[in-house]
Amino acid sequence: MNIEPVIVYPRIVGFRASEHLDIRLRRFSSAVGRRRSDVIRYLLVSCLNAYEANNDAIEKIRQELY
Repeated sequence: MNIEPVIVYPRIVGFRASEHLDIRLRRFSSAVGRRRSDVIRYLLVSCLNAYEANNDAIEKIRQELY
């Protein structure tokens, strides 16, 4: 039996999401076999690690957001 350790995080981060994004996250989390919050946290950290030091990527993201 594989028991996952319980990790308590000191902050709660929330955001509004479309129904389409919610469905995609639920499906993806189910496919990965983890809680949605764990998957979202992993995806956000992966994205930040990949792009936060890249000024070109930041500029591209800025343009796509607005």
